[in-house]
Amino acid sequence: MEYSDFDLDIERRGEGRYVARVLDAPDSSAAHEFSLPFTDLELENFLLRMGHARGRVRRLESPETQTAKNMGGKLFDALVSGPVADALAARLTQARNAEKGLRIRLRLTGAPELCDIPWEFLYDRTRNKFLGLSRETPIVRFLELPDPPRPLAVKPPLAALVM
Repeated sequence: MEYSDFDLDIERRGEGRYVARVLDAPDSSAAHEFSLPFTDLELENFLLRMGHARGRVRRLESPETQTAKNMGGKLFDALVSGPVADALAARLTQARNAEKGLRIRLRLTGAPELCDIPWEFLYDRTRNKFLGLSRETPIVRFLELPDPPRPLAVKPPLAALVM
């Protein structure tokens, strides 16, 4: 699938406060200030609960799924609100009309402490959908590096052992 990028730059604004700004919005006002909708302890408990659920068979509407929807919905509502929500909706429509996917790139250089947040659980309640589970909306953490890695030079033919 071919993708367009939706770059969302997240920067620290102060103690526990962040601003999410759409980088390629037509107007520069597509920004939203937010704070995380859970404490460190709530996040740790969520991750532990979801980690323990891996070994079990889950029903479509299991307690673990409801927990994931609740936490992912809170995270989505905190991050994607106001002008950011409008910009995302517009870009999703554009991508759908062009028969493309929309890669959501979370630029976390200005707030690297947010790299460990489970962004893959972002859940859009209005669309009843986990963004990270859809082929049309992959979520990517994006850290700008001062020296990006250079492409690896490969001499054909390339041999690969797959197990």
